[in-house]
Amino acid sequence: MICSCLKGYQISNIYYFFSTRFNYNHKNKFCDHNGTFKEFRMERPIFKSLGSKVEELDTPALLVDLDVFESNVKSVHSFFQNQDAKIRPFVGVHRCPALANIQMQYSGHNGGVAVGTVSQAETFIANGFQDTLITGKLVTADKIQLACSLAQRASITVTVDSQENLKDISAIASSRGVTLSVLIEISSPNGFTGVSDSKSALDLAKQVVGAEGTDFQGLILAYSPTMSGIKSDEVIDSLKPLLDVKSLIESNGMPVNTVSAGATSNYDLIAKVDGINQVTAGAYALMDVLNSEYQSSLKPAAMVVGTVGSLPRDGLIIGDAGMKTNGNDIGLPRIMNYPDAEIMYLSAEHCNIITTKVKKPISRGDKLFFQPYDVGVTANLFDFIMLIKNGELQSILEVTARGRYR
Repeated sequence: MICSCLKGYQISNIYYFFSTRFNYNHKNKFCDHNGTFKEFRMERPIFKSLGSKVEELDTPALLVDLDVFESNVKSVHSFFQNQDAKIRPFVGVHRCPALANIQMQYSGHNGGVAVGTVSQAETFIANGFQDTLITGKLVTADKIQLACSLAQRASITVTVDSQENLKDISAIASSRGVTLSVLIEISSPNGFTGVSDSKSALDLAKQVVGAEGTDFQGLILAYSPTMSGIKSDEVIDSLKPLLDVKSLIESNGMPVNTVSAGATSNYDLIAKVDGINQVTAGAYALMDVLNSEYQSSLKPAAMVVGTVGSLPRDGLIIGDAGMKTNGNDIGLPRIMNYPDAEIMYLSAEHCNIITTKVKKPISRGDKLFFQPYDVGVTANLFDFIMLIKNGELQSILEVTARGRYR
C-alpha cells in the first residue's frame, strides 16, 4: 500500500529517494586500515522488508504509526479550519520532509512551515517547501548568507530581537539583492529571548521598515517552557505584552500582518484569542509524554522500540534503548506496553527497568515500546523512521534534517 503523502514514489524507493536526490544525507568520513577515506552513516540499521511485523524489526528503532499520525494531524488541523488563526507546523520537531508532506495535505495551515535553524530550512526547501519561518536567531554572517541564498528560491522569514542583529541581516540581504521577511520576537513570561518592552519593540519595528533587504511582517512571542503548565487564564494573560505591542505599532501607522504565538500544549487556547493569527505547534502530530498531559485527545504516534536483552534478577530487566535512542534531557520516556514498569535509569546504550509491579511475564527478546518524553529530542537521535501501519512496516523515511544545527 502506498502512502498518498509520498507523491507517487514507490514505497520501496522512499529511502533511496530521500537519501540520493538531495545532498543532505549526513554522511561522515572515516579512514580505514589502508588509509582510504570512506563514507558511512551515523546509523546503520538492519533494514527489514516491507510488510515485516513490528516485532521483527531490528532495535532500537524509531517508529511512527501512520494512522495515529494522520489522526492527530486531522484533529488539530480541523480545529484550525474553524479559527481565524492558522497553524504553521513546526516541522523542526521531526525533521522529516515526508512527514511534513502529510501534515500539509490537511487544510487549516497557512501554507508554510517553521524550523529552528537555517540549515533545517535548507533541507525542507530542497524538498519542495517554499515558505519557511526560521525561529532561531541568525547572528553570524554565514547563517545570514545561507538564508539569503535560500531567499532566492523560497520565501524566508527570520526573527530578530535587537537592532544590531537587524543591521547585520539588512546589510547582507541588501548586498545580495534579496528581501527577508522579519518577525520581531517579543519576550514572554520567563522566556529566554525577545524584546522586553513596548518602546524598544516599536523602535525596532521602525528600523525594520526603514532597512533595506528586510520586510516587516509582524510579531512572534518568544517560546517559554513554563507556559505549558500554567492555567488557561494565565496563558491568555501572557499574551497581553504581545498584543499591546501590536496595538502600539499599528497606532504608529505600520501594519502588523502576522502575530504568532503558542505551541502544542496550548494551541487550542491561544488560537481563539483575538489578534493572534498564527500558531507554530510541532509535537501535536507525533505527541510525547511532555505534551500528553495537556492534550490528552491526541495519541502517541511516535515510539522507540527496544528489546529485552537481560533479566539479571527478579523484578529487573535490561533493554537495548538507552540515552542514545530515547534521550532524557528533561524527563524519562514511558513504557507503553508495560505501563506499570518503572525506568530506573538510562545508560548510553541500555535501560534498566524495574518490573516488580508488572503482572504479565516478560521474557528475553520481548519488545519494549517507549513513548518519548520530548519527541523533538528523540527524533534527532535517528537517521530513519520506520513508518508503521496496522502493525507492519510500510516504508522507511529518512530524517533528512537530523543534525542540521547551524
